[in-house]
Amino acid sequence: MLEISRLRYRHPQASPGRISCENLRAYPGSWIRVVGPSGHGKSTLVRLAAGWLEPESGTITFNGTRTTESAPGLISLMPQDPLAGFHAQRSVLWSLREPARLTNGEHHLAERIAMDLGLTPGQLKRHPQALSGGQVQRAAVARALSSRPVLLLLDEPFSALDKENARIAIAAIREYAPAQSIVVVVSHAGLPAPLFDQTVSVTHGAVETQ
Repeated sequence: MLEISRLRYRHPQASPGRISCENLRAYPGSWIRVVGPSGHGKSTLVRLAAGWLEPESGTITFNGTRTTESAPGLISLMPQDPLAGFHAQRSVLWSLREPARLTNGEHHLAERIAMDLGLTPGQLKRHPQALSGGQVQRAAVARALSSRPVLLLLDEPFSALDKENARIAIAAIREYAPAQSIVVVVSHAGLPAPLFDQTVSVTHGAVETQ
């Protein structure tokens, strides 16, 4: 279970400067949608949930352990800028296999997922800057899934995809994420409501469950 309690976070260089969440719980197997206006703190919230940022006060735990202390591979975050997960001087394939190198996981899983998402072996041999925005985004989804995380956080994962490629990506997430994974999706797009078990809104840094 992911649990956020009495969270307070302040970032002097971000807008909004504060994030607050009194109580949020997400249970195994659930899909959570995070919505809200641009620049109001959605990306900051998922970075906090992933353990990439340290709260000023309050707690964020996953299965009883603070997310900042979770074992490698249990939590995976695809950042809003998909290129952030790729080494600029290496091939896309090299970066796809990086999570497996860090966790002693299945080295070819990310490649298989990427190809299921429509990428070709030739595209995977290129540097990430040589791919289109949609191709990089699909590669980033594959990279995020490759460690079989039990908490998967995706920040705008379908923004550069057409409806058909978004549908394929959603199917891949359902196939490759473990059945008891919690999947958190930040999105401005009108994703089908039946996909999600819960909706969380972020407005001016205030986090509320709808």
